[in-house]
Amino acid sequence: MSILAQIRYTLWAAANRESLRPTMAVNTFADLKPPQGTKVLILDKDNCFAKPHHLEVWPAFKPRWDELVKEYKVYVLSNTAGDLEHDPHGKLAEELESVLNVPVIRHEQKKPMCYKTLGDQFVSEGYKPSDLCVVGDRLATDILMANLMGAKSCWIRPGAHPKWLNHLEMMLYK
Repeated sequence: MSILAQIRYTLWAAANRESLRPTMAVNTFADLKPPQGTKVLILDKDNCFAKPHHLEVWPAFKPRWDELVKEYKVYVLSNTAGDLEHDPHGKLAEELESVLNVPVIRHEQKKPMCYKTLGDQFVSEGYKPSDLCVVGDRLATDILMANLMGAKSCWIRPGAHPKWLNHLEMMLYK
């Protein structure tokens, strides 16, 4: 998604503030305790459990990662690895899957615009939207997508490396 499209989504969401409200918020990935009834975790990668452009789980988050992978069905949904525009041959997604040992979701549209396809995919696998929890550091992508899907959400605030857009989202959250 271009920066202009992202700004447009953020402004739309600002006018519809409930669309940016997460089910829960935590300070770091290590603090993540998914809401009751969650069966599937859909995790953003960058600034949540991994450093941007790195494949490994941050060492401080590795113990929590290992616990979550044992307890839940875990998927990674990234606007880089698995995004067919950014990763057309799926090489980044395959590398990430190899390192993390969890599936990376391939998608044609960036978050939050892939919400319909993603939601339909999980419904076809027998899950209800209430079984899903999207975890991410961006209100205008991760949390908005979860709300559009009818899923639970966990916002990791303000992400590991705040950017100007995270600051704007933080103001909208208040």
